[in-house]
Amino acid sequence: MATTPTQNSVPSESPRDLKFNAGKIDEFVTSLVNTYVDRFGNEHYTIEGLRWLAQQAIAQFGWVLIDSFQDGANITLPNQALRDEDTGEYYRWDGALPKHVDAGSTPSSSGGVGVGAWVGIGDASLRAMLATSAGAGMIGALDSDGNATTVQNAIGHYRAYTVKKRLDEELSVGAIAGVDPTGATDSTAALNGFFSLLNTNGTRTSVRIPAGTYLTTGLTINNTSLVIKGAGEYPYGASTTKIKAAAANTTLMTFTRSGCRIEGLLFEGFEAAVNFGATETCTGVKFQPSTGTLADIDSTVHGCTFFCLKNGVVGYGRNLTQRLNGYSHVAFPITLNYVPGQQFRGHVIDDNRFHSCGGFGSATDTSLADSVCIKLVTNTAQGVLADNYAGDISIKNNKCDNGCFQFFLGHFGRGSIMSCNDIFRCGGSLSVMIKIDNTATSSNTDYDNFVLIGNTIASDAASTNPQSFPDYALWMTGVRGGVVSGNAFGKLYKHGLVMENCADIVLNAIQLKNPSMSVAFGGSAYNAVEIIRGGNNIQILGLNVRNSQSSTQIQFVINNASATNVMVDNIQANGYISMINEGSSARTHGIINFGGNRRKEVFATTVAGIPSTINYSVGDICWFTTPPASGTAYAGAICVTAGNGSAAVWRNFGAFA
Repeated sequence: MATTPTQNSVPSESPRDLKFNAGKIDEFVTSLVNTYVDRFGNEHYTIEGLRWLAQQAIAQFGWVLIDSFQDGANITLPNQALRDEDTGEYYRWDGALPKHVDAGSTPSSSGGVGVGAWVGIGDASLRAMLATSAGAGMIGALDSDGNATTVQNAIGHYRAYTVKKRLDEELSVGAIAGVDPTGATDSTAALNGFFSLLNTNGTRTSVRIPAGTYLTTGLTINNTSLVIKGAGEYPYGASTTKIKAAAANTTLMTFTRSGCRIEGLLFEGFEAAVNFGATETCTGVKFQPSTGTLADIDSTVHGCTFFCLKNGVVGYGRNLTQRLNGYSHVAFPITLNYVPGQQFRGHVIDDNRFHSCGGFGSATDTSLADSVCIKLVTNTAQGVLADNYAGDISIKNNKCDNGCFQFFLGHFGRGSIMSCNDIFRCGGSLSVMIKIDNTATSSNTDYDNFVLIGNTIASDAASTNPQSFPDYALWMTGVRGGVVSGNAFGKLYKHGLVMENCADIVLNAIQLKNPSMSVAFGGSAYNAVEIIRGGNNIQILGLNVRNSQSSTQIQFVINNASATNVMVDNIQANGYISMINEGSSARTHGIINFGGNRRKEVFATTVAGIPSTINYSVGDICWFTTPPASGTAYAGAICVTAGNGSAAVWRNFGAFA
């Protein structure tokens, strides 16, 4: 236990003070700190502190330089420094003075190097000390408040990097030999060489491509976890990073590994700009993993522009996210392909814009045949999907406008959602704006369970040639389990909605404006809803069909050719020849009473209790709610003279036996 001294005046002969001072003598002599504290709390220099103080004084007076260890010398003062001719370094003597040095000596042979011996004072010693782990603590600095500190203290809270590691994490291609940002020469070899070197590193890397135009015949990127950033996302202007094809049939970027991200780049084809992407031959970006399952893309395309190409983004596999991209004059903006034997899922296609992709003439221009903005390919003729799984797809909040031919084509299954997509002034002859083909394999018995909600198709184009709206809004084939709700589809040349061999479908709150626009041209009437080639368990629970071309614009509101168990209710329509048509094997049920023929049904205990604030029409019905157990009674009453409230005349019906 440490001795606690008294506060007796000096000199004190108290045993406690004598014992305390004995410890202080040891601290004065042997401690390596500069000061110690006496029994009154005052600080005093230790021998080490006195030595340090002397060195400060010496530094102020300067060093007296003497030659040399090899010549021999006598050191009598602490600020004398003796040179070693072999190294050019100067040393001071840290021990007792005077110090004699024989001729032909070295620091090591004449006392050694270290505390209490020879201590270097020159540049070589300084460099050696700064190179140690404590070197930063030997350099003075000021903190943000202007207080004196050391470099070590100032940087101690920062993450440690080597220069190499920092360069590996974020690089710019601007200074790489052979990379030409003016677009005058081909940068393919230089950029491919650069990406090849990155591939040997294996760390997550961010690469910046400064504003400019970079010609290429195709970049191949074999990196995992690579981020490539451009200067902007707009197709014109000095701030754009443009990757441009230097030859026809070029794929501008091909990714063969997973976990990558590209953002802020403009991809442009080789051919001169042509409306709608006609005759273009190049592809913007392709993701085709070459390792692992060959199916895990796990990558993102964000804030990029694709201009004048045949294909924008092509992917093979699953889990590709595409957000906030623009596609202009691209025949096939997005095409995603499944990998045989693997599940096809996890794609996110949200908040993109498709402009003039395909055009109104795609049916007659072979270079644009079957153009579609989003195409999902799961062709089981080429191989079987793992567990027949194709689903978990998000297609939301996209804008499709000004001459796109079709919006969606492909499989759309389990857990997928297509919502709030705005399609304006698009279509053309043979166009199906949304075509879902879930044709099942024999081993696939699971429900599809997708949702289409809040999508719109509209056009302000006149109903004249050339056709500038689609033939069909929605065509579903082989769907088993889906909800189509809250969609508004307008101006359709043929049928509005088609269900081909579908089951377990709910249609709800659907607005169809002017299906069968063709009646204005040739008089061939189509149907609002077409159900063909079988089907079962279909509910049409809210449908509003409005026609303005002709009083007999559509042939049938619902044409059920062969489906069984089709339930209809709450349908409003005009401009039709007949409400429902059924094939010989079809079965439609529900309240089949459309438009102006609909009648009210109210409930009361007797005719006297019928609500008095309602306008009644001939044929309206009041059901009696408390029929007696015996005696004369009726099921209800039917209005035979129209009127408001009590002005209406009723007649009982349904007498009980």
